[in-house]
Amino acid sequence: MQTLTQYEYLDRDMILKGVCEWIVKESPMLAKLPFFGVQGNSYKYNVELTLPSASWLTVGDQISESTGTFEPRTTDIYTMIANAYTDKSKIALNATQDPETVDVTMAAKAMAHEFEKTLIIGQTSVDSNAKQFKGLLRIIAEFESSTTTDLDGVNNSQVIVANETSGALTTILMDELIDAVKPGKPDFLLMSRHARRKLNALQRASGGGSGAGL
Repeated sequence: MQTLTQYEYLDRDMILKGVCEWIVKESPMLAKLPFFGVQGNSYKYNVELTLPSASWLTVGDQISESTGTFEPRTTDIYTMIANAYTDKSKIALNATQDPETVDVTMAAKAMAHEFEKTLIIGQTSVDSNAKQFKGLLRIIAEFESSTTTDLDGVNNSQVIVANETSGALTTILMDELIDAVKPGKPDFLLMSRHARRKLNALQRASGGGSGAGL
């Protein structure tokens, strides 16, 4: 009698078309972000620093001059690319798969993951580098000044300072954070799954339901 290995040589394996996508990741951010073309080496925008003051007058009073102040901020233009090689002979010989499509799809997914990470922490942590664009954390920090590179809760007015001892997240802090977005309300809250679980737990503890909507 032949061995199992020898018998397996006499038949072929059934191959499921495609690749099992075990690297699963949602991308709600990209769906909400507007994209537009940019020409040049950098992108410049202005940030308000102070508003002008208004005054009350009566007949004969001199009108006082008051103007607001603003400063420019700049972010350079960077390039992200993924390069994947697919053997042409394998494309021609493969009867069940499209190796080129598999490689391109995986490269596109890797680029999406990298873009999302850079969008948040670009040029702010050891996981980023100078070839990436400025992430949201860096842009928000620069609202304080053009030289500010980190979000220091004590010094940066763009940060809601938590408890000095425990740093515990509370629903009151979340309300304060939402109220700090002016005018109007934020379109959505961007957080890690860990923070979302904490908010859901706070909501359940306060009798506000399961918190499944967060």
